[in-house]
Amino acid sequence: MFAFFVTALLLLHGAWAQAQTAPVFTTEDMLAVKTFAGGQPLAVSSDGRFIAYVLTDMDDEWNVQEPRPTGHLWVKRLDSAQAPARALTTGSTHSAFPAWSPDGRRLAFVREDQAGGRFVIWDPERDQMTAVGETFKGRAYLAPQWTPRRARSASARGTAL
Repeated sequence: MFAFFVTALLLLHGAWAQAQTAPVFTTEDMLAVKTFAGGQPLAVSSDGRFIAYVLTDMDDEWNVQEPRPTGHLWVKRLDSAQAPARALTTGSTHSAFPAWSPDGRRLAFVREDQAGGRFVIWDPERDQMTAVGETFKGRAYLAPQWTPRRARSASARGTAL
């Protein structure tokens, strides 16, 4: 009986080893994985039509040690299965901290490039981005905040947007 179990185990092990000829993930597959930027919120519009999120920029070497990795802002329509996700920032322009207005009609976020940081409001109906406030140096670690009483404005760091 013992010999039967040993033989069956050896046969199963041999069949499993032959089935695993190709790796499940290649090195290229692992490097192509997109991840959510740490410390960044997923922002769903109040009307449920959009979700905004930040994906880590894997090409930015700064992200190896940065507590808040840089990334690109992506927006996906939730009310249309065919609409692909869309990047609002690409390349060396990074973004952070998406925050929808209380009525869900506009998205505020921080855009960062070589000139510095800037608050931006994106209007999805017109597909228009408007930079607001002064350019600031350094990294932003707080999200823009919309005022609850006035859906047309947002404030961050004491500056009206």
